Amino acid sequence: MYPSIITIYFDTNFFVWLAQANDAKAERVIADLNDRGVRHVISLVHFCELLQAWQRGEDNRRLYARLQAMRNEPLLSVTDSLYCRSCDTTLTKPPPARNPSSGS
Repeated sequence: MYPSIITIYFDTNFFVWLAQANDAKAERVIADLNDRGVRHVISLVHFCELLQAWQRGEDNRRLYARLQAMRNEPLLSVTDSLYCRSCDTTLTKPPPARNPSSGS
């Protein structure tokens, strides 16, 4: 048993594979990752690529269920500016809210 959490940024292809793998393989991989204390990163790039690059429906349901089986909650990665190769777009998070009383 591993004592600490290991954070790993998987390529989008891992998530596509996880959605499409047979149950036995997916369960084995998830069990191995859980045993090692792995938590995965979900980023804006993942959202963009997954929404544009693959089938919906049953794959989405399977991926959701399989990610729920991961013991450690994912790390959500939101950067100020992130380029998404598959949709040729720069994704940005909104600027911080302005404080009207500060005069800025």
